[in-house]
Amino acid sequence: AEDPDAALPAFSYPSEDAPDAIALVRGDRARLEDGEFLNDNLINFYLRHRVATGNAAPLRAHVFSTYFFTKLSEANRLALATPAGAAAAYDRVKTWCKGVDLFAQDALFVPVNEHLHWSLAVVLRPGAAPPPPPPSP
Repeated sequence: AEDPDAALPAFSYPSEDAPDAIALVRGDRARLEDGEFLNDNLINFYLRHRVATGNAAPLRAHVFSTYFFTKLSEANRLALATPAGAAAAYDRVKTWCKGVDLFAQDALFVPVNEHLHWSLAVVLRPGAAPPPPPPSP
């Protein structure tokens, strides 16, 4: 039987008034049971909470929403290989990290859901200079 209260709010993270708050609903709890699929809300909550409260040394990190990669890759993947296709993909997500200097971060976390499977792309030191070329023989 379906829970009639499943869509009711459970709590918001980090707070209800935060501009980028993640609203978890009562039904999200059932998604943590064995054999269930995790949803976007749970993935977004876990990544943001983990980065904010991790025990490791402070990490300057940006966690993208689970919708970021989906929106970025909505275009035909072959079109992304062209300058016009890449520009169109960028236009769909350019405001998603407004006010965040991505190149000043230690890490970028990009959750990806394809074919009912979650993956996490991690970009380390996005602002680091490329290594120098090897010396000529």
